[in-house]
Amino acid sequence: MVDLVQYLKWMVPAMLLAAVNERLDVFFVYSAKGAESAGLYGAVLTLAVVPDILGGCLSTILQPRIVRIRDDGAFALNMRRFLMLSVPVCGAALLAALLLAEPVIPLVLGAKYVPAIPAFQWLLAGTLFWLAVTPLPLTLVAVLAPERIVFVTIGQSCIVLFGGFVMLPALGVLGMAQAMFAMRIVVALAVVAVARGIVTASPRVEAA
Repeated sequence: MVDLVQYLKWMVPAMLLAAVNERLDVFFVYSAKGAESAGLYGAVLTLAVVPDILGGCLSTILQPRIVRIRDDGAFALNMRRFLMLSVPVCGAALLAALLLAEPVIPLVLGAKYVPAIPAFQWLLAGTLFWLAVTPLPLTLVAVLAPERIVFVTIGQSCIVLFGGFVMLPALGVLGMAQAMFAMRIVVALAVVAVARGIVTASPRVEAA
């Protein structure tokens, strides 16, 4: 029971802050550019984050197994195997989106959403990078070092705030999308670094 309370005292604030981060960009766009721009941005954002559903499913599957994987010294091996599959698949998905966004988005959302296509492509690129890289390390950090997830979400907030106050006024909706892309990349790499530290600190030697 004590362990559960210790876990929740970190994860609940982290999850609440993450929920705010997920829609903070839309709030900024609405405040700075108005309802029409926020509608365009929100619609393409909804499409761009669809791969996150798969990421959530992977985390659910991995969570009961991730401690055993670490304790068996197999985390690095499993990470390499996952990247060998995820990077080509996500790269192919991004290439397809770059090629097909212009004909497909008007069919799915309507012609008025064409100006938001570049923002969609930046947002999707960030989502796919996140999906390709983070499922294993993020699950490991969330289970074994939940206090660090709080700092991860704070880092997310800082980058989104920078996007809202600096990049959105300078570059418009595209600037906000680029800030969200940068947030995904920076935070994903930070999560990988934290997970690597956890694995290195393990008394078991990682399998080659």
